[in-house]
Amino acid sequence: MKIRCCLLTRRLFVILAFCLITVAGVAQEMQQVPRFIEQRYLKAAGQGSAKAQFTLGLLNERGLVKDASLENAASWYRLASTNGYAPAQYRLALLLEKHQIAPIEGETIKALYQSAATKGMKEAQLNLAILLERRGEVRQAFEWYMAAAKGAVAPAMTAVGVMFAQGRGVDADPAQAWAWFSRAVKAGDKNAEPLMAALGEKLTDDQRDRAKMLLESGS
Repeated sequence: MKIRCCLLTRRLFVILAFCLITVAGVAQEMQQVPRFIEQRYLKAAGQGSAKAQFTLGLLNERGLVKDASLENAASWYRLASTNGYAPAQYRLALLLEKHQIAPIEGETIKALYQSAATKGMKEAQLNLAILLERRGEVRQAFEWYMAAAKGAVAPAMTAVGVMFAQGRGVDADPAQAWAWFSRAVKAGDKNAEPLMAALGEKLTDDQRDRAKMLLESGS
């Protein structure tokens, strides 16, 4: 009975640790995860588990294991990325872009974001679109903004509205722009509110009617 309770307790600790490192804002409550949890992830990672490799990357990135570092995090993310694990590709791209971790030969931020984005990861779709827009690849940027917007990412909805309003990467369409701003507002992006209001004052009656139809149809 005692052995069963001990095993159950350890399993609960593993589940709790995973929750703490994957839920934003909660990980700070732990100084370090228990050593036996890290060892279990190390064992699973050594056996090729991409999820365990990714988790070790998170533990290192957030300073939750002994001798944690961003370089160690990048190493674990790379292992998981080679196994096609989209969250690891996304986190590695963030490290390369935001923390200036040195890439290895043939590794690019764009390729990592794109790989995760094509697997349907909405955060990667948004970041890829931003990266492409900065590089002047506006048509591709619009496509990825749209993919993220259809996945209910509010900032992407706003970006789609801006591109429709300005005719960047897509033909200008004030009605579509207003409809996307409206969706972004409903999704909680306050940046879309003044854009929606300003554009609304310039719409013709026909454009306003069409914008409302687009909203109702969801197109």
